[in-house]
Amino acid sequence: MLNKIGLHARPATEWVHCAMAFRSALTIWVNDQRYDGQRIMDLLLAKLDEGATFTLEAVGPDAEAAVARLEKLLVDLRDRGTA
Repeated sequence: MLNKIGLHARPATEWVHCAMAFRSALTIWVNDQRYDGQRIMDLLLAKLDEGATFTLEAVGPDAEAAVARLEKLLVDLRDRGTA
């Protein structure tokens, strides 16, 4: 993550709302730990604080669009200072 707040409840909720718009399965990997990228509790459990890195895996018919949109969301959240 790109700032000190990380992906806390408010931006995680935005992430999930965005992710749920896609039919692809979205998985977040943090240090070999798997989290469902479409579930708020999993995102919060991933502890994506400042400096955290993760891999987003998307599998399905709109996987490329999902990754592109979620990447843009992270940039937007960073620019707003909320993630």
